[in-house]
Formats: sequence, C-alpha cells, structure tokens
Amino acid sequence: PEAALDEIDKVVSLGLVGITVEPSQTRARMKLDDRRLYPLYEKAQKHKLMVFTAMSCLVGPYLDDAKPELIDHVATDFPGLNIVIQHAGWPYVREAIGLAYKQSNIYLVPSQYVHYGFPGSEDIVKAANRILSDQILFGSVYPVTGSFIELLEIVDNLGFADETVKYNYLQGNARRLLNLPVKKAE
Repeated sequence: PEAALDEIDKVVSLGLVGITVEPSQTRARMKLDDRRLYPLYEKAQKHKLMVFTAMSCLVGPYLDDAKPELIDHVATDFPGLNIVIQHAGWPYVREAIGLAYKQSNIYLVPSQYVHYGFPGSEDIVKAANRILSDQILFGSVYPVTGSFIELLEIVDNLGFADETVKYNYLQGNARRLLNLPVKKAE
C-alpha cells in the first residue's frame, strides 16, 4: 500500500479519475477493509478519485472476497469516496443492493451477471427500477459477452421500467459519476 500512494499522485497528475484496489489478488492477501489500505482510500477521497474494485465469485481465491460488507466499512469510513463495485458482488447480489441502498457513495456494475440472467439479475433490475436508479451502471465485459449489438438487444429486454431507467443504466449514471453532461433519455 505504501508504494501505491505515490502512484495515486501520478494518477492525479495525468488527470485520471480513479484507481483500482483489488487486494485479494495480491500476494499480501488483504481484505478491502484492511486498515493498511486506509491511507489509499484517504488519499483517493482527498483527490476526489473513484475507487474501483471487482467483487464476484471469480475474483480472488476465496468466495468471501466477494462479500459486500468488506466495502461497507470503507464506504462508511470514507463517505466522500465514490466506490464502484464491478460484478456487483455476485453471488451476493442482494447484499450488494442493500449496501448501495445504505451507502449513496456505492455504485454497482452487474455486467454479465445481469445480462445473461444469472441468479439475482431480476433483483438488480428491480433495484434499478425502484431504489437504485442512480447507482447501477452498465458494464459490457467485452469481449467476453460478444457483440455490442447483441448486448444492446439484451439490455432492451431486461425489463427496465422506462427509457429514463435504461438511459441511466447505459450512460446517465456513469456521466453523473464522471461529471460529464447528462442528456435527457430519448
């Protein structure tokens, strides 16, 4: 973690908007809420950088690396830090939804887990339609998922309540998170 602090300065100087923190994939085998990582989170929050992390059963050697409560501690301790959870903590989808509902600085990117009907995908769509319309983001996982045309057809059939929810999912929420202009859904 100490060496990564210098890397954050490079990220800031390049004008980048975020860092990735995936400690379960390192030899150190730390959890996301390990206090040794707190200086990284503190510096990222200070520089208004987002933190991206991947959480699913396929990331990290152990299933408990995907448990959303690990990032709950970080989101609570750093309320000004926007945290994007790639793969939405699958298979802990309901826990991830509850976490994002509790923590307005948590964003979920369910990617292939919602696009291909994995268990919990209906819960993600319901959350986007009701309580998390501003916190669920599109992620393609390209090239794993095939063509973008096929993927857009899948998104059209996910069951979003209206065009605004679909727009927010596909780009509106990401635009807000990145401080880019947001257009009205067409």
